[in-house]
Amino acid sequence: MSPDATILLLFAALALFGAYSDIRFRTISNVFNALMAIVGLGAMWFAHGLPGVGYGLAHLAAALAAGLALYALGMWGGGD
Repeated sequence: MSPDATILLLFAALALFGAYSDIRFRTISNVFNALMAIVGLGAMWFAHGLPGVGYGLAHLAAALAAGLALYALGMWGGGD
């Protein structure tokens, strides 16, 4: 199996677990979210090297800023 397929299967398995947790317990733990971020940054490192990790961190910062802005405006709740 190619490394790309392995990473894709890992993400699919993690996404399925996250969906199961959300449906079953109506919550997704912060530990799981951190694990997804670490795996994502690892995949970016594997695929694109250090610049890929930089792009991943920039995307993380932009998404966090947008989410916090929407939360502050009351347009997005803590569970969204």
